[in-house]
Amino acid sequence: MNLSLYDIYTLIMGIILIAGAVISLKKKLWIFFGISLSIVCLMTPLTNIATPKEGIVGSLAYLAIFLFIHWCQIKKIKRKQKKIREYQQSEYYKQTNNDYEAVTINDKGKYGELLIYDELRPLEGKGARFIFNAYLPKDEDNTSEVDVIVISKSGLFVIESKNYSGWIFGDANRKMWTQTLQSGEKNQFYNPIWQNQSHCKYLASFLNIDDSKIISYIVFSNRCEFKKVPDNTSTYRIIHRKHLPHYVEEDMERRENQFTLEEVNIIFNKLFPLTQVSDDIKQEHINNIKA
Repeated sequence: MNLSLYDIYTLIMGIILIAGAVISLKKKLWIFFGISLSIVCLMTPLTNIATPKEGIVGSLAYLAIFLFIHWCQIKKIKRKQKKIREYQQSEYYKQTNNDYEAVTINDKGKYGELLIYDELRPLEGKGARFIFNAYLPKDEDNTSEVDVIVISKSGLFVIESKNYSGWIFGDANRKMWTQTLQSGEKNQFYNPIWQNQSHCKYLASFLNIDDSKIISYIVFSNRCEFKKVPDNTSTYRIIHRKHLPHYVEEDMERRENQFTLEEVNIIFNKLFPLTQVSDDIKQEHINNIKA
């Protein structure tokens, strides 16, 4: 087959464009992939694969499709940037300094705490304050980490976050509960009622307040299904995250005010330093749990 210099040039350009399209596709640069594909389509009449009219129509069609995809991609990026800006202005970020993607992608536990905050964030407009990952002193050497504390005039809501999937089995009087995944895998975890009762006890002791001012909440992911868990009582709630606002607002309405707005801020200021502990204290807490 005899190829003219122009045919060789066209072939080389086509290979370059296809290579560029593949690279763009791998990096999800859809607009550059679309432009490359459009140019290749426009060049097809030169190789007698299509007529000039077919090449132009195909090129314009590809370009229109990928311009739309690019527009959607830009919208998605802007939405994400907006979420990041809102996140960086939130109380959760101010206390934890956790990177947005590190929380939402790499840490299911922290992400569960953030989702709880998102559900209850409107309460800030009613004077409520939030505390995240407070290391309460148990004794001179040990601490008890609380996931989320909501401080309101109606009392303190101590929240233990369980961002789990699968089936959940548990009993109020048994030490261990069970998570069963779709694969059949079973994982045991410490009774969260007991776990959060300890948090409430140490919180009441640290603040020197009566434990009647504290309500325990064990909040599971919406992705899990309760197969056997205890019913809610006057001292604790075991609920899915989507039901959290309803139960908290209901508790706030039925309870008399336990604190003034000034006392809410005083409690917040007393607990806030417990969220800013050193890495050594955090590691010591982890070591004590594993011991």
